[in-house]
Amino acid sequence: MINTFGAECLDVSELNGDGWVVGHNLIKHMSLEECNMAETAVQWVYTKKQSEILVALGANSIWHGLQQAVRGFLVEEHGRAVVRGLLQTNVNSHSVDAKSQSQSQSQASAIGHWLALRASGRELLPLIVQACQCLQVEGFDPIPGMEGFGVRELNRSLPVIYTTWAKTSPRILSNVKALVEAELEHLLADMSLDRDALAQCIQASRDESEPPESEEWHDAVSYNMRCLGCDDDYTTLGKGLVQPRRISFDECGATGHKHHCECLEFLQEKGVTPPQRHVPELGDADEEDVDEEFCKDVAVDIHLINLLCKEYSAIDSDQPIVGDPFYDAATMLYRAQGRRWIGEYKPSEALCGACFLKREQYAGPGGPGDGSAQFTPVPTTYVSACPPEFLGATYTS
Repeated sequence: MINTFGAECLDVSELNGDGWVVGHNLIKHMSLEECNMAETAVQWVYTKKQSEILVALGANSIWHGLQQAVRGFLVEEHGRAVVRGLLQTNVNSHSVDAKSQSQSQSQASAIGHWLALRASGRELLPLIVQACQCLQVEGFDPIPGMEGFGVRELNRSLPVIYTTWAKTSPRILSNVKALVEAELEHLLADMSLDRDALAQCIQASRDESEPPESEEWHDAVSYNMRCLGCDDDYTTLGKGLVQPRRISFDECGATGHKHHCECLEFLQEKGVTPPQRHVPELGDADEEDVDEEFCKDVAVDIHLINLLCKEYSAIDSDQPIVGDPFYDAATMLYRAQGRRWIGEYKPSEALCGACFLKREQYAGPGGPGDGSAQFTPVPTTYVSACPPEFLGATYTS
């Protein structure tokens, strides 16, 4: 139907133009299309419009691009069972029964979700971050040198960003299988394993026998690694779970606590509390009022929060492994979402890839392609700080 009317009927030169409205709806339903994610209707529309000179690219459109990128990878990997397929023979050869086989495959699927998310962060999600930086969306660091950008400079940049996306996304999405396989090889190299050893690790968590002691990585494994969502045990593997609140805590400290700081709450739940302040005799003053006022003061005391963060880092025994591929994948998504989580998480809550993406509403009960989780709601903070006339302006060459 879209092809019948032609791309020329779809306008992307206005923030609420038909091209964006149609595109946004097509992204919501692209998981239901029986085709490669590089050949969806929305991809056809955006490709046809890639040579547009005037493009009104707003924060909403960028969020929809984020949905297209992440969901495209997840749907392709899940539908093709890339990781499960690569490990299928190895897992099945070590499985003792159908139930054990099914449980092992759930872990392989969760790892596949992580690797698909990681692959989307190689080229596509950085474009999302760049576009949001250009539009000064809250939660993104400004691009150095953009302080003096005016209407003309911004409106010359937007078509370039759009064209880059329209050319890059089909190339990347048509190669999901190879890219996820490459991420699997990266994971295996990081863990000093081959596919058969990885399959054994996955299966060992389901077997009654103890896992082998001969691998170097085994000494570094921390125990009690169970997903809070599905209760899958990742102890033997030693990787596969992430703590979303830990990621937001790390990112908040790295950015100077300037984006929606929740560190005080995190630290208090971890047992690190502000030192008691000496309060003089207040007579009949209500102690609850005093405590409330004190908390307000602490909440804005960045110096104190930094001291508490250092105190926590000194005693923290649950530091994430530097360069952990799953931690990195979730962190990239967090940044692309404007340093916001969609779901609610407790400080020590650890989730596998499948449960995490369900919580962030990128997957439904049946996985990324079941159609029940069509769109992750955009955060209220995901808006451009540029004046309206900047985004609605045109220029003449």
